[in-house]
Amino acid sequence: MKPFLLLGGPTASGKSSLGIRLAQEFTGAVLSADAVQIYKEADIGSAKVSKEEQAVVAHYGLDLYSPECEFDAAQYCRYAQSVLEDLSRTNTQAVLVGGSTMYIKLLIEGIADLPGRDPLLRKRLESRSNTSLHRLLRRLDPDSAARLHENDRLRIVRALEILMLTGDTMGSLQEKQQATAKTYTGLLLVLWWPRQELYERINRRVQLMLDAGLLAETRYLMDRYPSAPVLRSLGYAQAKAVLEGKADEANLADAIARATRRYAKRQMTFWRNEPTKLSWQIYPDADVADGILGDDGDERLNRRGNPVKGMPVMRLDYQALRTRVRERMSKPFECCEVWHLDATHIMENE
Repeated sequence: MKPFLLLGGPTASGKSSLGIRLAQEFTGAVLSADAVQIYKEADIGSAKVSKEEQAVVAHYGLDLYSPECEFDAAQYCRYAQSVLEDLSRTNTQAVLVGGSTMYIKLLIEGIADLPGRDPLLRKRLESRSNTSLHRLLRRLDPDSAARLHENDRLRIVRALEILMLTGDTMGSLQEKQQATAKTYTGLLLVLWWPRQELYERINRRVQLMLDAGLLAETRYLMDRYPSAPVLRSLGYAQAKAVLEGKADEANLADAIARATRRYAKRQMTFWRNEPTKLSWQIYPDADVADGILGDDGDERLNRRGNPVKGMPVMRLDYQALRTRVRERMSKPFECCEVWHLDATHIMENE
């Protein structure tokens, strides 16, 4: 199987534009790894690339399902596996782009053969409040409960459903699957921004969404698909609250930006910690890093002039990155390799 190239990092970090650019460079195709962009008619709130951008290189993983359909990580992995196999057969470079870290992790490491949905059991679970569901999950599956926020109703219900149908937790099933799972290798480029710059990018994206008609798109989805899962996702949920009279429109931009910052923080936590847990090869380490981005987003030095604890990053402009990626992709991979990159240097010469 041909190794993939992946663009990871927090939302609004520039993954989509860089992914398209690299796909052009390497005669590739983009495979989206985004849990919201798979839905048709959900364009503005998902920050889906435009039709013009999609025409630049082939795109997969967009507009797969109607908004009222439930869609989970197992379905995504089956779809993505078929795309990766097809691209590999034609020697087309797969460029994965997206922020849904669960999709990425399960695709690379393999996903357990999980049971389908049980309508009767799901109906009983759906009748309970978020607090009650999370309390039940804490008692039956503490690991999943620690990972999932109380308001992440969709994934909490699914975790409980799997446990009650199989007698086993999702984590345990996943561990049992690892030995025989179909896994993938490749180069993962993770984009890091100083925190304040990332927040400014998030604010600009939110305003662009509102200017493009997020409220009108949300109203359309509510009218046509009133119980659509997509309406629970970031951006749409806050816009829906305004349209239902539960929130003030004047505060909508701030509400979306605040929720987006929390989501970006979870994504950065994943990329900071998970590659080490998964024994992926990570570059750079602190001794050879071009810089250290501290937890507050600023590069900081201690009194001796040494960088404080933070994320070691490589500082490459786009041309240097392209050259280094081309050189690395020409060699075999024993496992996934992660490069942590200072995004400001890559984007400055665009």
